[in-house]
Amino acid sequence: MTIKALLLGGYLFTLFLFQRGMAILAVSLDREQINQVPRRYILLPAAINGTLFILCNMAKTGLMGNWLIILPVLYLELRYLMHIRRWLAAGMALETVICGLSAMLFYRSLLAILLQKPLYAFDNSVHSGDLWAPVPVPLGFLSGYFVFRRYADARKRQSMRYLLTGGYQLRFLAASMVLALVFLAMQAYLYENIGETSNELHTKLWSLCSCIYIALGYLFALRYAIRVSMLSYMSDCNVMMQEDLDRRAREEEALLETIEVDELTGVLTRLTGQQRILEASQAHRRMCLCMVDLDGLKYVNDNLGHKEGDRYLRTVAEILAQCCRQDKDVVCRYGGDEFLLAFVGAGLPNARQRMKSVTATLDQRAKEIELPMVLSYGVAQWEAGESFEKVLERADREMYAMKSKHKAETPDRVR
Repeated sequence: MTIKALLLGGYLFTLFLFQRGMAILAVSLDREQINQVPRRYILLPAAINGTLFILCNMAKTGLMGNWLIILPVLYLELRYLMHIRRWLAAGMALETVICGLSAMLFYRSLLAILLQKPLYAFDNSVHSGDLWAPVPVPLGFLSGYFVFRRYADARKRQSMRYLLTGGYQLRFLAASMVLALVFLAMQAYLYENIGETSNELHTKLWSLCSCIYIALGYLFALRYAIRVSMLSYMSDCNVMMQEDLDRRAREEEALLETIEVDELTGVLTRLTGQQRILEASQAHRRMCLCMVDLDGLKYVNDNLGHKEGDRYLRTVAEILAQCCRQDKDVVCRYGGDEFLLAFVGAGLPNARQRMKSVTATLDQRAKEIELPMVLSYGVAQWEAGESFEKVLERADREMYAMKSKHKAETPDRVR
């Protein structure tokens, strides 16, 4: 009686550990509550499965019958007690049966070899008179606990989550589970009906190797499914990253366009304009720079309002852009009321003539919109060997000379 009580206590304790490992794995796969598993996830299933274990022993349903009875019970516990998703609960219940059944058969075959006993001498009956007979049961439960506990660590948990996102990988693994269960059922049937040959060494070795082969086959299938799921996940991430990079490139391109173009006038900004001028100077021998300044912009802002001042700037920018050849000459807003032009491939006479045309057009537009608009400008030929700053300085001096002349004529407007 004492031996039976110890055996029963050992069964229930190892079952408790096994259930704890399974609960930790189940919760960690579906949630982030890995550190503290609720008691109801351990105590209640252990009590239910312990009672079921005793009833199966009393009914003498056999090894395969026991696990087929346990299978739906495990599913119900995972699905409705632990609130695990349906297909995940079914997969975990099936995997538990495969691991448990293969472990029981393995330990029975191993002990039969080591103790030189027939295979049928080992069963899970609590009424067995042989102390060694039920030993494979707690060994199997303990193995299951450590397996589940190992799969609950961070890296393994993440690998299993990759698998749960797969499609055909899960179907492949499900088919592997079914095949493994069928082979284990055949192995269990032969184990329990092998007769007189159950004490022969080659029979025990065949049973042992079959369990190892089935377990390893399933583990390789699981590893393959996880690897393929990880590759599929990484491929999807690469696609998403590429799409994100393309989106960012489009956004940067749009942002670059807004940075390259002055928002108010629609011509190039100072930095972009200088860069375009320097690029053009390397490809052409002749070029003229023209510095343009708006006379009386402050007068317009102070007396007519900033709205009219903005209109002044936009009108001048529009006329300057019209006098430039598209994709060849350069016009940019150099400062608040200053513009810089580059007449690429043009000589000094041509550049001056074009600026006279700009002045005439601006005079006509000023009369049309009744807005006092006058330009001061200076033109300089870019000589060989000169720097950009040197040419710009000569154009600037000429522009200020014209501005001084205009200021003498209308001192109240030009500042």
